Amino acid sequence: MDGSEDLAFTGERFMPSLDGSIALEHWHRYLLARELVAGKTVLDIACGEGYGSALLAETAAKVTGVDISDEAVRHAAKAYTRPNLHFLPGSCAAIPLDDGSVDAVVSFETIEHHDQHAEMMAEVRRVLRPGGLLIISSPDRLEYSVLPNNSNEYHVKELFRHEFESLLSAHFRHWAMLGQRVLFGSGLFLEGGASPVATYAGPDESDDRRTRADGMARPLYLVAVATDGELPVISSSFLEQPLMQSDFCRFWQKTLTDLAVAKDEQIEALHGRCADRDRTIADLGRRIETLEANVRGLEGQVQVLKGEIEGRDGIILHLRKQIEGIYLSTSWRVTGPLRVLSRRLSALRARRGGS
Repeated sequence: MDGSEDLAFTGERFMPSLDGSIALEHWHRYLLARELVAGKTVLDIACGEGYGSALLAETAAKVTGVDISDEAVRHAAKAYTRPNLHFLPGSCAAIPLDDGSVDAVVSFETIEHHDQHAEMMAEVRRVLRPGGLLIISSPDRLEYSVLPNNSNEYHVKELFRHEFESLLSAHFRHWAMLGQRVLFGSGLFLEGGASPVATYAGPDESDDRRTRADGMARPLYLVAVATDGELPVISSSFLEQPLMQSDFCRFWQKTLTDLAVAKDEQIEALHGRCADRDRTIADLGRRIETLEANVRGLEGQVQVLKGEIEGRDGIILHLRKQIEGIYLSTSWRVTGPLRVLSRRLSALRARRGGS
C-alpha cells in the first residue's frame, strides 16, 4: 500500500511514489534487511513514511517503526496496517522501547541527520537482545560530499568511511560492510552458488582505473551489518531498473520535452508575428491602393488642366496675332499722330489740374 498522498514530501524523506535513483537506493536496502530479519522482532528506527517497516513486516515476527515526526508516525499507522506492525514517536537517542526487547535494529537514512552518534549506538545496544543485529546505512562523506563538491542541507554530520568503521568497532565485536551505488553496466553473476563480487571501471577509463575492485568500487553509501554474535550470511545483490526509468534518461526526456515545448512556443510566437506582419502588409497594400487611386485622380486633373492651359495658350496666341495685325494695319499707322496728340493733351490737362 502506498498511502503517501496525505504526507507532504519534505525534499529529503523518501516517499514510495518517488522513482529513479532514490527509489533504487531505499528499496534495495530494505530488501536486504527483509531477508536478514526474517522471523525476528525488529525495530525500524527513523522509519519515516513507514513503507520500509511494512516491507520488513512481510518476513519479521514483529516490527516497530519509530520516528521523531509525529506527522509521519500518524501517517504510517494509517497507511500500513498489519497485525505485526506498530508505529511509535521517538528519537534514535531516546528509543521508546524496553531494554533487550528486539532481535534486530534497522537504521537507514538516520545517522547523517544528527550528531548524537554515541548516544544512538548506546540506545541501539540497550534495546537489542544479546547477539542482536544492527543493519545501518551511512553516506560516505568522501564520495557523497567531498569529491563531487556536494552539500545536503538536511545532513547534520556525515562520516568518512574510517569514522563509520570506528563507530561500529567501538560498539560491536563483528561487522561486515556493503557498498552501494546506483550504476549502469554489464552484470556477470555466478549461477547456482555463492561467489565474491568484483567491479571494474568502464572501458573509457585510463589503464590505472581499469583494475578489479573487490565489492563495490567507490560506493556512495555504506551499509553495515553489526553484531556481537555470529554474522549472518549476507548476499551481494542487484536491484534492476529499466534504463528508460533511470534518473539520467528521465532528465534528458524532461530536457528534450522542455526544449520541444520551448520550440513550440517560439514557433507559435513566430506564427503570431507573421500574422501581425501579414495584417500590416495587407493594411499597407490597402493604403497603396488608395494612394494609387488618388494619384490616378490627380493625373486626370493634370490632364484637364493641361487641356485648359493649351486652350488658353491658343486664345493668347490668337489675340497676339490680332494685336500684331492691328499694329501692322494702315489705320494704326494713320492714327498714330492722333494718339500722340491725345497723350500730350492728357498730360497738359493733368498739369493744369495739378496747379
